[in-house]
Amino acid sequence: MTTALTLAAGTWTADPATSTAGFAVGSLGGTVHATVPIVDGRVEVGSDGTPTAVHGSLDLGAIATGNRHRDKHLRSPGLLDLDTHPTMTFRAIAITVADEGWHVTGELTVRGFICPLEGDVHISTSDFGAVSMTATTRFDRRQMSLRAPRFMIGRIIEITVTANLDQVAVQPEAVDCPPDAAGVGGSQVNGALRKAVAAVGDPRDRTVHKNTAGRTCGM
Repeated sequence: MTTALTLAAGTWTADPATSTAGFAVGSLGGTVHATVPIVDGRVEVGSDGTPTAVHGSLDLGAIATGNRHRDKHLRSPGLLDLDTHPTMTFRAIAITVADEGWHVTGELTVRGFICPLEGDVHISTSDFGAVSMTATTRFDRRQMSLRAPRFMIGRIIEITVTANLDQVAVQPEAVDCPPDAAGVGGSQVNGALRKAVAAVGDPRDRTVHKNTAGRTCGM
């Protein structure tokens, strides 16, 4: 069971080991499915829970369709030209909040071409608290100047990206105090502050902590 949710403010990254992109396109009267590894993915979320940036990279050079001969053929300059352009990237230009996620408009860079792309993103959490993102979109292969008879390769490519997200922990900022008359300061003060922070919690709460020399630094 999953439920839609809003991400907490901060930076979220995709776990490459458990995230993947899937492609589906018509071919010879059937449908060819392919998987592509996700190299990296990043979502920035503002303090109000609204996403401000989305970026992702796929290792298109590792595309797998379940047919080694077809995979090799896709590498050719006349098709995906993977020896020259092994990576596909996406960056968002505009993000709007929808009923169960976001609608994202951005740019897809593939095969040396920068193409407009838009799609929908759904954020969900499992009963165990894992956060995942599912993005769906449709792409016209003619935008990347990939020409082939339609009965061999369909014009529209369906793309589904499924990524498991982890929030990047915020590192406390180091506080550097000038040395006092006894020469105590700098790293010594910071060391004492780190111990105080560990005892009282979040260093961003502006609490004033006293070091062993009796001097204070505002956090």
